[in-house]
Amino acid sequence: MAEIWPKALEMLRDAPELEAKALFEHLMAGVPPAKVEEKHLRTFQRRVRNWRLGNGPDKEVFFTQDHVPGKVLAMDWTDMGGLGITIRGRALKHKLLHAVLPYSNWEWAVRAHSESTLSLRAGLEGDAVAGAP
Repeated sequence: MAEIWPKALEMLRDAPELEAKALFEHLMAGVPPAKVEEKHLRTFQRRVRNWRLGNGPDKEVFFTQDHVPGKVLAMDWTDMGGLGITIRGRALKHKLLHAVLPYSNWEWAVRAHSESTLSLRAGLEGDAVAGAP
């Protein structure tokens, strides 16, 4: 095993995605049969796994999100003034209130004039001109 491990490390540093078995078979071809045998495969695989734990590529981290019905309402106001919407030649200055219920992914949006509790309340009640003077 000591005969092929330095070359294996070199190859793993260059291409950490190499499969241990394929790498073992490739390296075994260049070594006299008495030095490395097929029975050493499992030990080689363990060494590769241990090397990857400390030196291999980082694993992607996932955080599960468990949504509970009725627990969360996500919302945001977006300034729509930059879109250049006009009515009879006058710029329409307004915001869009966008809300989502994450459990069901049910979402809706209504026009609002401000980021206020009044516009939120009107948006939730279904008033399309939320916060209008």
